[in-house]
Parts: sequence; C-alpha cells; structure tokens
Amino acid sequence: LSIFWVLNAFTQFIFHNPIKSLIPQAVNLVSSIAEAVLESAPDIIKSLADGLLSAISKLAPSLAKIVTEIISALIKLLPKIVSAGAKVLLSLIKGISDTIPKLIPQIVKVVVEITKTLIGNLPLILNAALQLITGLAQGLLDSMPVLIEALPLIITGIVEFLVGSIRGLLRLTNMA
Repeated sequence: LSIFWVLNAFTQFIFHNPIKSLIPQAVNLVSSIAEAVLESAPDIIKSLADGLLSAISKLAPSLAKIVTEIISALIKLLPKIVSAGAKVLLSLIKGISDTIPKLIPQIVKVVVEITKTLIGNLPLILNAALQLITGLAQGLLDSMPVLIEALPLIITGIVEFLVGSIRGLLRLTNMA
C-alpha cells in the first residue's frame, strides 16, 4: 500500500461521504429557516415599526443634532471636497485626452465591422421588417369588420363628450 492510496482513501471517507449526506440536511435546514423567517417577517416588521414609532420622540432631537453636525462638517469640508473633485476631473480629462488618439482607430474599426455585419444581414433584416409590416397590415384588415361595427359607438361617445364639454363651458361662462 502506498501512502498516496491511504491518503486518498482517508480523504474519500472523511470528506466525501459526510459531505454527501450533509448537503441534503443543510438544504432542509436552510429551507426550514427561510420558512420560519418568512412566516415571522410581518411580525418582525410590525415590531420594528412599533419600536421606531415609540422611540421617535427620543430619536428626533438626536437625529436633528446628527444631521446638523453632518451638514456643518460638510460645509467646513466643502472647499477640500471641491478641490479634490476638480483634481479628479482634471485627471480624468487628461487621461481621456491621452487615450483618445489610441481609441479612435479602434472605434472606427468597430463601426466598420458593425456596418459590414448590418450590410451582410440586410436581406434578413429587410425580410423581417417586411414580415412585420405584412403582419400589421393583415391584422388591421382582419380587424376592420370589428372596427367598422364599433364606429357608431365610438363616434357617439366622442360627440357626447364634446357636447357635454361645450355645455360645461357654457355654464361656466354664464356664471361669470
């Protein structure tokens, strides 16, 4: 027996067998925990909301002080923040301006390849567009009897709306 064979057998026995049996147990455990959390989630949220509402009177002054302190600190730091932002922006602009001459040939290559691909697939694209237009036209033609049948109802509804609106406007002008 070689040491390799013994180590391999030991590894197989210790790690693979228990893990194979632990995985289904772990899945069941996670599933039951998730189920319990989902069942108690509304109660947890309600308790959290109740606790926040009952503590709001105590929290409000502290929160106001915290917000005031944060705003004061930001105002004091604003010149440094703006300066740092300007330095970052200048570095970004310099980096872009240094990179543009290298990027443009690559961009041109990409545009040329996209154009070639579109031109190569133009018959397929045009065929698909034609099928789409044909389908739309056929759908409209098939729907014409329903539209024609509903036309009096549509026209009546529009006319009644307009007449009602005109009457409402006339009442408003008579009141003035």
